[in-house]
Amino acid sequence: MTSILVHGGRKKFESVQLAFDQAQMTQSHKKSDAVLVWHDSLKEKDTFKDLLIWQVTNRIPSISVLTRKASLTKLMERAAAAFPSDYNFYPQSFVLPTQIDEFRKKRDEGNDLWIIKPDEGSLGEGILFSKPGEEINLTSEVYVAQKYIESYLIEQKKFDLRVYALVASVKPLRIYVYRDGIVRICSDSIDKDTLYSKLTNVALNKKTHHQSITEISRLISEVFPVLQEQGVDTDMIWRKIDEIVVLTVLSGIHLISKAADVHCPYYSYPRCFQILGFDVLLDKNLKPWVLEVNYRPSLDFHRGPERRMKVDMIHDALKICAPLQSVQSALLARKWTWSSNSWRRFAHSNETLHTLILAERTHAEKDVKYVKVFPSIHQKPKCDIIFQTIAAFPAEFVPGFFVPAKYIKGGEA
Repeated sequence: MTSILVHGGRKKFESVQLAFDQAQMTQSHKKSDAVLVWHDSLKEKDTFKDLLIWQVTNRIPSISVLTRKASLTKLMERAAAAFPSDYNFYPQSFVLPTQIDEFRKKRDEGNDLWIIKPDEGSLGEGILFSKPGEEINLTSEVYVAQKYIESYLIEQKKFDLRVYALVASVKPLRIYVYRDGIVRICSDSIDKDTLYSKLTNVALNKKTHHQSITEISRLISEVFPVLQEQGVDTDMIWRKIDEIVVLTVLSGIHLISKAADVHCPYYSYPRCFQILGFDVLLDKNLKPWVLEVNYRPSLDFHRGPERRMKVDMIHDALKICAPLQSVQSALLARKWTWSSNSWRRFAHSNETLHTLILAERTHAEKDVKYVKVFPSIHQKPKCDIIFQTIAAFPAEFVPGFFVPAKYIKGGEA
């Protein structure tokens, strides 16, 4: 069997290279020979500029409308206005400073704690907390103020879940959720009024020297069996997580689809995919809430079980999204260089190529820990209505706030 060739910059994560080795994929220094183009960095200014017509990449254009906190907040707000009983899994949020007056009014009406996060923040950096009546000192950058949700507790500590969702293709839309992930646990118990009792970021909680890594970072596959012993229906939790992942992606898929049409259009097979990290909190009633979506979730690991999980998770994503041995064989078999026009004619006229890819992907789906959650027979009628309604929305969300043109054009934020 032909080994798939991969082209890309420096691999930031060891887990990625281990997954390539496990998939028997080989690094190619000649870009035109490679079918898969892989990026590990957070910002790729020219991800799609030089993408060749036969290549597949692990980045989706304009998916940052979901991973930027401000645009996600507006997508959720708009979707909830149309489907309030479905979009009830995102905490009440305000974009600052645009909605600063609305936020202050809402905050001061009750006794709730609010968390204020930079639009492009990560690793717990720049996060503020706000109580009723307190002064808010912001810089010129964009923030999102989000109502703080009290968590279900593990050993009297707050925790949340890092769930891996795979958008395997945009057109047709296919979404998978991995049946494992990371449980991120606060290093301080809930009775302590500290940063380490409120924020679950592993990078932040590692700074407390009195905690071992297993106390602040475990696998979902380690924690859910413990919850089951306590009478928790973890299968139901997974079903609810599947649903909110699908609804979150649907909230912005019409914008993402436009960019994909321009930058990586479908030619016999989908040409872009992405692994997203959903931060999901289980409240005191075990209801899942989406807190944010991560553009490139950390693929580092702190111990052996986490390494194995992440390598397998990436490997399974490659099996689903890049079953392209037949494409690689065709690419290398030609004695002269392919052009965009010659490949387009070949792909359109070669029905066998499409059939082989579909058969390889179908076979791969039977032996992975990803569960296909869209399309789903159970969700399809409702999701079709939601998709059609949201697709008809204009780019503007509310007066004074709109999706920047660079999102529509596929630029990275």
